[in-house]
Amino acid sequence: MRWSSSIKDELEKTSSRPYFNTGEDPPGGKKKNTKSVDFGTGSLALGGGIGQSEGGWVNALDLGLELGELARQYKVYETYGVSAEIVENALKNGLYVHTNGKIYSQKFRGNQYISSKSVSNSISTAKFARNLGRGMTVAGLILSGYQLLNSQGTMADYARFTGSLIIIGTSAIPIAGPFISIGLGIADSFGVFDPIYNYFGK
Repeated sequence: MRWSSSIKDELEKTSSRPYFNTGEDPPGGKKKNTKSVDFGTGSLALGGGIGQSEGGWVNALDLGLELGELARQYKVYETYGVSAEIVENALKNGLYVHTNGKIYSQKFRGNQYISSKSVSNSISTAKFARNLGRGMTVAGLILSGYQLLNSQGTMADYARFTGSLIIIGTSAIPIAGPFISIGLGIADSFGVFDPIYNYFGK
């Protein structure tokens, strides 16, 4: 049987086109094994469909939380002249730190030197800073839990989750704890500890 030149040319063009994996065998044989490359919690299958990677935005959000906490610590110190830890401990004990850096009872409402408005502002700002810190801590825990739930559940994934809990927990260390936690959190968002997590997945 002789092929017409037009049909023959069309067949040659079709066979020379790149093959995209649609789940079916390519013309003339079975499809080749695809190679998977991991990107955080998502994956990219070369030769197959593209998996949506979540690692990028999770790390970006985690970095944002760490920088937010750093900004909070700085703003509290700028306002009161003491650390956020001292401000929060004062509130816990029925006291407050005034913007002049001194500590008073929350029952104190001012005198001829300190206006009642400045007292109210000092207390409300301290409570806002405390609640903001708590909110970012809860957000960090939710983010870590989300990352674990959407992972493959390997030992490396559990190691990563445990690492995030340890990093959050270091903020409870007196004085330097919050800054240790921020430093470790920023490093973790850049994947510094990934070799350690991956070790547990071997």
